[in-house]
Amino acid sequence: MQVEAQNNTDNSALLTIVVPFYNEAENIPEFLPLLVNYCQERNWNLFLVDDGSSDSTLALLKQFADGEAVQVFGHGRNMGYGAAIKTGLARVRTPFVVTIDGDGQHKLEDIDVLLESAYFNPGVIRKGARFLGMQTEASYRFERGTDYEGLLYALNRLAALIVEVAGGQICRGIVDNYPNPIKARRVVLRYERTNRLIGMNFEPDWIKKVLTGLGCEIINSDESEITVTVPTWRPDLEREVDLIEEIAVSYTHLRAHETPEHLVCRPLLEKKKQITTTITRFNPVISHLTSHNDCILFKPHNSH
Repeated sequence: MQVEAQNNTDNSALLTIVVPFYNEAENIPEFLPLLVNYCQERNWNLFLVDDGSSDSTLALLKQFADGEAVQVFGHGRNMGYGAAIKTGLARVRTPFVVTIDGDGQHKLEDIDVLLESAYFNPGVIRKGARFLGMQTEASYRFERGTDYEGLLYALNRLAALIVEVAGGQICRGIVDNYPNPIKARRVVLRYERTNRLIGMNFEPDWIKKVLTGLGCEIINSDESEITVTVPTWRPDLEREVDLIEEIAVSYTHLRAHETPEHLVCRPLLEKKKQITTTITRFNPVISHLTSHNDCILFKPHNSH
């Protein structure tokens, strides 16, 4: 999502960029002139905050001061990254503000992107986390795969929530950098193997209902097998046996739902509900049983 570059007739800036610095004298000559020109071309304000650097950072920053367009602020001592950001934010008067680091690691064109929704290669994340010895909540999720087709929906949803909760204005324009589109995965499921592994005798029509309920799209089918495209939000469905497992789980849930009342152990069931409720207060629970639609239970035909 981009901020629209506007030529305001009253010369008022639309955006302010706050950049904290600490001992960045070596990077400033190469990075800062480009940033200043980039902001001038777009009529954006630039706030440069020195966090008590022990080198010549503050002196170099003062060379770029230019009225309201480029302002320089300095701390008498090092107070930390967050304090430098707050110093700049406290003086912002424009409708929008962005913060970037002062070491030049960001591309200037990335400044326009205020909200970013990205897909990360699971293999790269997994190898990187192990190499660095750094397991985080983010790496745990991304190394298992995410919905690569849900990025635009997530981006729009986030923008809508920001406007709803905090107010603001959504600017026009979305940049989509998707040079190598991922092809939806196709999986072939054989009815005979499904029944043999599960030990049941499911009708093909019931199997189709289960798969479509999971979000799979039927490409073609005959008397012996069915070919489906698995939903992008189910990266765990890679092989035939994965679909067979989902069929078994669906049938298991169905049978549990149909357990006769007199066979249910009420005290144990209530205890289970109590434990489950307590746990879900602290940890998110992700279930892949059904798609984004309402939960659907299927009843098999001629199964025994």
